[in-house]
Amino acid sequence: MCLFDIDVTPRCIGIIKQNGITSPAYSQFKMKEIAKARFYYYYYLMLDYTKELLHLAKNLRHSLTEDQLGAIKQLVPPLDEQQEIADYLDNKCAEIEQIIADKKSQIETLDGFKKSLIYEYVTGKKEVE
Repeated sequence: MCLFDIDVTPRCIGIIKQNGITSPAYSQFKMKEIAKARFYYYYYLMLDYTKELLHLAKNLRHSLTEDQLGAIKQLVPPLDEQQEIADYLDNKCAEIEQIIADKKSQIETLDGFKKSLIYEYVTGKKEVE
């Protein structure tokens, strides 16, 4: 999580899926056994989209410390519920991403038709009637 400039930093949330180096601008948190990382990824992503934590940042850079974040009471649904919610959101996000990819493909096809049509009229292969 990026805990500073939360008013202007987009997508302050992410999941680290392998060991390695990440930006020093991000704080890393390890999930306890009562939590599923994917559930809390979506939970904090929602808070990031709506900037819900912004009112807690009282300093010039609109930042939170790790201790301030840790002091916030968290909801902790049962593990199976966290898993179910995360799975549902994974599936819905995949569906949405597929729809977006399909629409981009359609737009590219239409753009190709448009360019072809313009080319044909500009070069005189087709005439305006």
